Amino acid sequence: ITEVDDWIGVLLDKIDELGIAENTLLAFSSDHGEMLGSHGLRDKNNFYEESSHVPLLLYFPGIIPAGTVIDDPVSHLDLHRTFLDYSVGRTDYKS
Repeated sequence: ITEVDDWIGVLLDKIDELGIAENTLLAFSSDHGEMLGSHGLRDKNNFYEESSHVPLLLYFPGIIPAGTVIDDPVSHLDLHRTFLDYSVGRTDYKS
């Protein structure tokens, strides 16, 4: 986790340096969770919470308020439409 945090920091610093933070939507996700030894398992080929819970973080300064949490389930299938909506200026989403 520390390495991921470090690289996200590098990325955020760079978009600030380039002056593009206000019009850049950053998305961080994964295709699966990780068991990391839970239930005595290490691989992802099961449907326990640790394996099926997928991280999703969206960062869009001035558009998505910091600290916004969505409790509803989301799907990667929704991301394309969301990105396209934001790219044409649609920001009327409710959390």
